[in-house]
Amino acid sequence: MSHQDDFQREVTAYHEAGHAVIAYMLRYKPISATIVPAHDANGAVKYQSPLRGLRLDVDVTDRTRWKLEHAIIISFAGPLAQRKFKEHAWRDYHGTFDFQEIERLSLRAVGSSAQATAFTHWLEITTLEMVDNHWTKIERVAKLLHQRERLSGAEIASALRVNDPAQIKVTDDDQ
Repeated sequence: MSHQDDFQREVTAYHEAGHAVIAYMLRYKPISATIVPAHDANGAVKYQSPLRGLRLDVDVTDRTRWKLEHAIIISFAGPLAQRKFKEHAWRDYHGTFDFQEIERLSLRAVGSSAQATAFTHWLEITTLEMVDNHWTKIERVAKLLHQRERLSGAEIASALRVNDPAQIKVTDDDQ
């Protein structure tokens, strides 16, 4: 493996760890994380979606807006963690899918383009503060993900509860 390939894996690990840790902190259980490239992505995190069971086309309650905010924050967390890890390696196209999802959900949450821009900016600041506040957890999960390439939800949760990643046990169910 070349240095560039390993560097890309490490950067991707921070991106995916950002999504996983912030989802966890917002109480949406991570199911898995990987930095194994597939399709058009260098990695992925699966987690319980804040939008599960909602009908965004008809449900306009405060609860729906709150869940939309959480979905946007989780989407922002990956690119913001990646950028915090290696600012000089950040490119505009990193997180393209995340930013498309943020734009779509922001428009759904508030309606007009001008409101969505302000709303999105506020949530970006909110997420950046969350990433900063949980940086040691993001680093811990990223390092473990970089080492193992795939983590189960149980391994992610375990990594967030202990300070020494060597203490995280892999079970047969996690494989």
